[in-house]
Amino acid sequence: MAREFVRLVAPAILLAAVFASGPASAEDDPRARREKEGAAGLERFRAECQEPVANGQPLRASGCDAIALDAARAFREARLAARAIGTYRSLIAFDTTAKLSSPLAIEAAFELGESYQSVALYEQAADWYERYATLRPTSARAETALSDAMILRLGLGQEEAATRDAQTFAKLYGATRPVPALRVAFALASHHADGEQWSKARSVLAGAGGVERAPLDLRIRVHALLAKIHARAAGARSPLAAQEHARVRALGSDARAVEEAIAKEYADEEEGARMRRLAHVLVAVGEAVVFAADERRLAEVESVRLPAYDGPVDTASVVRYVQTTMKEWSAKKMAAIAGVEAEYVKVFEIRPVPPPGSVVAAASRVAMMWADFADALGRAPTPPAWKKDPALARAYARALDAVVEPIRSQRAKPAAKKCIDLSVKYQYRDARTHDCERWLARTFGAEFHLVDEMIPALRPGPVSAAPPLAYDGTPRRF
Repeated sequence: MAREFVRLVAPAILLAAVFASGPASAEDDPRARREKEGAAGLERFRAECQEPVANGQPLRASGCDAIALDAARAFREARLAARAIGTYRSLIAFDTTAKLSSPLAIEAAFELGESYQSVALYEQAADWYERYATLRPTSARAETALSDAMILRLGLGQEEAATRDAQTFAKLYGATRPVPALRVAFALASHHADGEQWSKARSVLAGAGGVERAPLDLRIRVHALLAKIHARAAGARSPLAAQEHARVRALGSDARAVEEAIAKEYADEEEGARMRRLAHVLVAVGEAVVFAADERRLAEVESVRLPAYDGPVDTASVVRYVQTTMKEWSAKKMAAIAGVEAEYVKVFEIRPVPPPGSVVAAASRVAMMWADFADALGRAPTPPAWKKDPALARAYARALDAVVEPIRSQRAKPAAKKCIDLSVKYQYRDARTHDCERWLARTFGAEFHLVDEMIPALRPGPVSAAPPLAYDGTPRRF
């Protein structure tokens, strides 16, 4: 998906850059002024720096690196990306030929990466970011360069190169900068998880530290990802997955504290970026709440099984079995379902807004508990001897239907309809929504039909996480 995203979006970004890079003509236009300054600086750099070196002569000016860098930056400010890129490359080539080892030429490598990224040439951008991080690993920019390079590599589908960048980041900064290193590890692990590569995701996070020192939103997301990894490795009832989900619920229990922590930690980000971080937290908390309800459902509902009949084969005994044993079991099962239903309802209490995916999951689970219960009753086996006696078989069917129909019509049906209604309300649909649709169409075929229009105009649920690159071409921050 990430590679397809880059393929589709990059041409649009490049086209926008071309139109935005058109020459400015007005004398009082800052872009026109910066273009002239860049052109003058580039001409001076060629005449006083490049030509003498090419001819084996002494330099005609001092500070050639500063002249070229100023010219490149002027072109960038004039939104002339192509000329800026050419000037940066000329500076770097000049520095290499003259063997100056200029610090400004190294800085130009980072800015060249930014320029390539601005015109959607992501592979070249990653190359120069990596080169900069290698040349100046202790620079404040090196962390950004290396992490951005990794995200760009993921967007390009270059997983091995991205993994090398993440390993280099951990080696350089893991001990002294554990939180940024954790962000990089989490980004790579999330990529592996999106691709169902759970063992790779586990190994990446296993080597990451700094979780307890990380911002609250990142801690919650790391624990949520670990929960998924453990669940995939050991099944839905993994004790380790339960522990991680419990941590998520505890950390995300105070909605106001989460919002305040995000606002404080990312005060320099735009409101939209902070809202996306909050949305990630809400999704993690919703999944953890659903997981806890699932645990109770498996322990308290699925374990209550219908007792087998082993009495005499006569009408009175059968009716007595249905009206006593089966009815008692039914009441016990209903109480268990009602208790677990209250656990699923906790999803709706998540603030500031419950996550749509978890809302639909909870509603579907509740509907399917009642539906499966009604269906299980309806499928209660009839002993062979009973089938041979029509009167006995009819008595059994009537008694059984008297138990099943209220559950089917008064419990399962409304729950399934609510599942669909919530899908419409939250504009979220996935396989769990379809479970509700199928059951209604199968059980109440005269009233419900399994057609595309049953839930109109829905956007489908996500098949994977958002791509590593935002729509403006910048790497997403984790």
